Amino acid sequence: PGRGAFVMIDVHTGEVVVMASAPNFDPNIFIPAITQKDYDTLRNDASNPLVSRAFAGVYPPASTFKTITVAAALHHNIITENTYIYCPYSLNIGGHTFRNHSGFVGDINCITALARSNNPFMYQVAATREPRIGAERLCDMARRFGFGARTGLPIADKMGNVPDDSWMYRNYSRGFMQGDAANISIGQGPLLATPLQVAHAMAGIANGNYLPKLHLVRQMLDMDGNVVYQCTPTIRTKLNDLSEDLAVVRKGMRAVVSGGSGHRAKISY
Repeated sequence: PGRGAFVMIDVHTGEVVVMASAPNFDPNIFIPAITQKDYDTLRNDASNPLVSRAFAGVYPPASTFKTITVAAALHHNIITENTYIYCPYSLNIGGHTFRNHSGFVGDINCITALARSNNPFMYQVAATREPRIGAERLCDMARRFGFGARTGLPIADKMGNVPDDSWMYRNYSRGFMQGDAANISIGQGPLLATPLQVAHAMAGIANGNYLPKLHLVRQMLDMDGNVVYQCTPTIRTKLNDLSEDLAVVRKGMRAVVSGGSGHRAKISY
């Protein structure tokens, strides 16, 4: 079976509508108690079905993080929607060659950069141009969207990792460098997140004004049908100061599915 995770969040209320992990297992085998043989089969399975990839698996967020990079670049006045940057096939940063997976594209703005998932655009706004975002501000923006922290749901979700200067010194005996900013700008390097965190961040971008506090239960009823608990949607982090920037990011996200690198996800409506 395939391995993966799927998360769907209501971008206004923060309700987790779907949270699935594959491969899965039948929870009924634990009732009333699982046999040692069955448990060993699950525990020793190389595909780790006992671990929910949706909230307990941490991975580089990869190109999904380019939305955060563009938001940071716009917010810190590194670029505007109408800034066009020459994007070659590769760039030399700190003695290392950073390439674009899709080759040479020429002059593009941030919307096209998102649509084509262009790496050199992100490298330049984050690491090599003047002015540039820099790794510190890029990581600060990531934290505003919930990266590097638990979601607050009553589950054993992982924090992932958003490095800061002290983390870099503890792990690499140095601070941030240009190459770190370049790697982080495309969701690679020491940056790690759960699929749930990525979906949460996308909910904040889609909402445009706030990052909603997540919840699993909408309401609870007693045996007579009376509502004994009703969730009140709340705000986790205000994003009002980013609303104009996120409107531009959403243009790029629409372009991704309407002819860009995610065109297969386009829907008629």
